[in-house]
Amino acid sequence: MNYAKIIDTTNIFFKEQVTLRKREAQSFYNKMTILFILISFSGYLATVYFSSQMQGIAGIFSDYNLTITISISLYLGASLYYLMTLLHDYVHASQYYSEKASFLMEYVVPILVPMNPCGYRWTHFQHHLNTNRFSEELDTLPPFKLEKTLKAFWFNVFIHSLFIMVIFIVRIIVSPLTIFSKEKGLIYFNYISPLGRVSPNVYPKRKSKKEFEKNFTGNLITLISLLIFWACSGFSLVFWAIYLTSLLICSVWIAFRSLVDHACVDVKGKEEVTVANFHLTSNFSNNYFWYAGFATYHLIHHINPNIPHYFCQEINDILCREYPEYQKLHQRRNNLPLVIRDFFAKDVIKTDLLKSSVSATLKALV
Repeated sequence: MNYAKIIDTTNIFFKEQVTLRKREAQSFYNKMTILFILISFSGYLATVYFSSQMQGIAGIFSDYNLTITISISLYLGASLYYLMTLLHDYVHASQYYSEKASFLMEYVVPILVPMNPCGYRWTHFQHHLNTNRFSEELDTLPPFKLEKTLKAFWFNVFIHSLFIMVIFIVRIIVSPLTIFSKEKGLIYFNYISPLGRVSPNVYPKRKSKKEFEKNFTGNLITLISLLIFWACSGFSLVFWAIYLTSLLICSVWIAFRSLVDHACVDVKGKEEVTVANFHLTSNFSNNYFWYAGFATYHLIHHINPNIPHYFCQEINDILCREYPEYQKLHQRRNNLPLVIRDFFAKDVIKTDLLKSSVSATLKALV
């Protein structure tokens, strides 16, 4: 496969289509921003109302109340997941949001999710620059168990889910309540990874005090908002039971998508990252997940992160028409059972993943 030509095609598409159709994409993202905010907010209203009607947390366990609790938790958890997906889109394509939509993403979305653009942007970009480079502590999404087995995959999903949830809680509670000096604050902002260790030698101190303060403000907004929602529920413990369950559901969803989107292979050396981006990322269509943001066409997203999700399907179709090898790769990466088998099953070396045009270097990596 000619990686350079494919990348050039995406760059040409970016210059000739994406930049010229900015308003078209902007209209889409404006609608999605409002839609997901309203959906998530309705989930909080349902949580607050139901919590306020409960006399105590023990009442949850009656058959009727348990059904309602699970239903609200699933709804709120799913809405938080999709709002965080939109946040991921914004981190990559903020220029395709209007000023009003940008304000909503920066200051309103943190009311509903324990995440904000400034706190998420930089470490996520490191993931794109150093995909699947775990041993060198360059990728911020390392698996906890680096084994190519389905058992290890599901173990990683479970542990990642718990870890993501803990990180969310730490961001909500610890960050806004901790007073940092400028030096310590910037070190915290630069070196603490969302999902793994980050070496201070890898990440230079390039974050400004302004950016750190924006991250701090976003976390503070989240904390204050949750306290207000809790107060509206009459300070009911049921509110926290539903919220934490929803957060766990959201974390499981995020962990599964993050791990299934990237093969469990430790890439050695910067020069192999391009090959890894092509052959070790999935490419699910909307047949599997409705609006999963960039994760829906994660292969395209890693090939050219500058292209906003709105155009990913269009450029993917162009690549499928012009490059038969890419079309075969897309078809396989768009099949969930095959992706899991190729990326995590014991017989990965015998699969078509390594019988295709993958380089000898990548074969050695696996």
